[in-house]
Amino acid sequence: MQTTQESSIIRKTLELCQTILDEPEYHSLRAQIEAFDKDDATQTQLQSVMEKGDELTQKQSSGMPMTGDEVTAFEAERTELLANPVAKGYLDAQETMHRIRVSVDQYVQKTFQLGRVPDSTDFESEGCGPSCGCGS
Repeated sequence: MQTTQESSIIRKTLELCQTILDEPEYHSLRAQIEAFDKDDATQTQLQSVMEKGDELTQKQSSGMPMTGDEVTAFEAERTELLANPVAKGYLDAQETMHRIRVSVDQYVQKTFQLGRVPDSTDFESEGCGPSCGCGS
């Protein structure tokens, strides 16, 4: 059974979830993801680029040389993927949703750390702040 405090936190978390769902941008992001989910060819294209990228990364990590042809083929396939509006929309939507999750997480972490609700100045020494998406 949940304590009153846990119930209050869950209730407020659900309110945050509803706020996210109510944002007009969210519906656009969902539409981009759903378009990708319905496009088998684009999913295959993305999977291929990811696999080739992983192969090149693994080669590099293990000290094996990468040929110019491998890199050129990967870059060409990646460029073609990013020219696909469904793939580009999906990748952009995923990135935006990730930035939102990171920002929310940073605010929650900072709240626990400071023992109060953080403001923008609490993030100034950590780069751009939680909403910029730079990873700082």
